[in-house]
Amino acid sequence: MKAIVEETKANARRNMTKVEVPSFMNGMGKGKKIGMVNMDEDDVTGWKAHGETIPIGFERVSEFFKWPDLFPEWIDEEEETDVPSCPEIPMPDFEVYDSLDLIVAKLPCKYPEEGWNREVFRLQVHLLAANLAVKKGRRDWNWRTKVVFWSKCRPMLELFRCDDLVKQEGDWWFYEPEMTKLEQKVSLPIGSCKLALPLWTQGMFCS
Repeated sequence: MKAIVEETKANARRNMTKVEVPSFMNGMGKGKKIGMVNMDEDDVTGWKAHGETIPIGFERVSEFFKWPDLFPEWIDEEEETDVPSCPEIPMPDFEVYDSLDLIVAKLPCKYPEEGWNREVFRLQVHLLAANLAVKKGRRDWNWRTKVVFWSKCRPMLELFRCDDLVKQEGDWWFYEPEMTKLEQKVSLPIGSCKLALPLWTQGMFCS
C-alpha cells in the first residue's frame, strides 16, 4: 500500500507544470522568503534556489459567485430599510505568515473568452496578492515591496499600475507597487453593491 501511495505522489509530481523562473530573479539575491499564491498545482522547485517558498493557503471563491453579485446593474439607493451588502471574497488568515520578501501569484487568464476580465476568482487572486503585499511584504527604502505575477493576461491596472511595473518577461510581470496607494485601494469596499464607487472601472490603459 505504501508503494502505491508513493507511486501516486510521484505521478502527480510528474504531471505538474514546471514553472520556469524568470531571469530577472537572478539579480534579487538568495535566501528570500517567497509567498506562493495559487501555485499548488505547479512545480515551483526552481524557485528554491532563491529562498524558501511558502504556499499561501486560501479558500477558493465559490463558482456560483458571479461578477453581477459585486456589480449589480441596478441598486435602489433610496431604500431605507435594507442596507446594501456584498458577498465576501474569502481571504486567508494573514497573521499566520511571517514577513515576505516577494509575493508570486499565478493569475487565471481565460482570454479571449467573453467576460474573461470579470471572473471573480481572478479578482480574488489579485486581492490576495495585494493584501499580502500590504500586510506581509517587506518594504525597501522607497516604501515599496515586490510582487510577481505569472499570467498571459495583464494584471488589473486598477490595483497594479503601469508606473509600478518594473519589468515584463514573457508571461511574467514584476511590480514594485507604491505601498501607500496600494493600501488605500485594498481598504476600499469592493463592488458597487456597497454603494461605493466601483474600483474596477473600464477603459484603463497604459501609454
